[in-house]
Amino acid sequence: MKATATKTKNSYHTALVLKAQLGMLSKKERSNIPNSTYSDWKRRDLSLMIGFTEDDPIHFKDEIYRKISESKTFRKTLSALLLVFQFYFSITENIRGKRRIWNEQKKNIVSIITRILPLIGTKAACKLLKISTQRFYRWKNEVQCFTSTFNLCRKLHPKQLTSKEQTVIARYLKKPELQHWPLRSIFYQMLNDTKAFMNLSTFYKYAKALRPDFKRFRKPKQRIGIRASAPLSLLHMDTTILRTSDGSKAYIHFIMDNFSRTILGWKASLEWNAKNTVSNLREVCEKFNLYYRPIRLLCDDGSENQGAVNGFLDQPNLSIEKLVAQVDISYSNSMIEAVNKKMKYEFLFPKNPVSFEEVIDTLKVAVPEYNSRPSGVLFGFSPEQVLNGAKPDKFRFTEQIKRAASNRPKINKQGLCDPCVDQSTIPKNK
Repeated sequence: MKATATKTKNSYHTALVLKAQLGMLSKKERSNIPNSTYSDWKRRDLSLMIGFTEDDPIHFKDEIYRKISESKTFRKTLSALLLVFQFYFSITENIRGKRRIWNEQKKNIVSIITRILPLIGTKAACKLLKISTQRFYRWKNEVQCFTSTFNLCRKLHPKQLTSKEQTVIARYLKKPELQHWPLRSIFYQMLNDTKAFMNLSTFYKYAKALRPDFKRFRKPKQRIGIRASAPLSLLHMDTTILRTSDGSKAYIHFIMDNFSRTILGWKASLEWNAKNTVSNLREVCEKFNLYYRPIRLLCDDGSENQGAVNGFLDQPNLSIEKLVAQVDISYSNSMIEAVNKKMKYEFLFPKNPVSFEEVIDTLKVAVPEYNSRPSGVLFGFSPEQVLNGAKPDKFRFTEQIKRAASNRPKINKQGLCDPCVDQSTIPKNK
């Protein structure tokens, strides 16, 4: 009889499993390993093997690291990554709003540190992401509260705004009639309505989170212009041009009060002349009884403010002194120019009037709304209120804001939201 050869099963060193998972098998070693065995090794969890430790030299860890360090491709790649890291590191050192950005990205930062700390350690990982280990553990164990705008547990952070206050802010930000208002005016409207009380900076913080598409424009601070000490003692007069969609030009004349910022009168016409300016002046004088009162009128030196205007102001029953901006006085006429801009960008441009008639219709609504809405410059009073005797007071809502701040921790501590858990059951990280 012919003897049959018995097939023996191959045995492999455990280190080959580790080398297979790290992609460090040589061509000779890989050629001697069946594909099915190799696939099994790639999926195997080495931590379940009895006696396995990553630091055991028997697993050729030192040799593997040595081979990696001797690889030219690895060294070039590492050098390139270090250059990129140093570049971003230098930029983030002086970046404006760094703390805010890091707080907004804390979930991503915690995720990255958690992934790389088994390789380089917690301290080194935190150093790379530029946060302390204490902050990492605090962020990692932070309880997320979905009723809070910033996902902060109300029990752990009781000084944040209450759910009711957040809802009030969100409601005011979404009101259709307030969409073109400045945030400051919306804030004071909320205070005037006694719906919620907080600091303006707090309102801005929540408004940015609840309405991220709203952009607040900033201008460099300039020296304070000319200021009156009482209503109807210093007036501003100016004419602005608006081009409608049908190609025509609308010349809009405004007269405003310096102290209260009230638009006292306006006219719109299709012609550029002094007649409309005089007509506007006459109506303002009659409406507010400006005859025989010492008043200064600030305007520019345009032709629409001369001729018939000078003749009207020379009447014996008028004591209005005309001042040409940056000619008779060093101040500009910027206050009413700012109103021109507000009327255009907050009312006229959004409406995109296609005809002169639509300009008139828009201004009939826009001017009364501007005069009646809360003004940040007037600390919550409207221009009409100040014109009628109200005194702007920076500390007008101080007591209500303080009282709301003192009551907030008590309200937040009374009830817990569903995701909150008892912190006493969470072990503290050492």
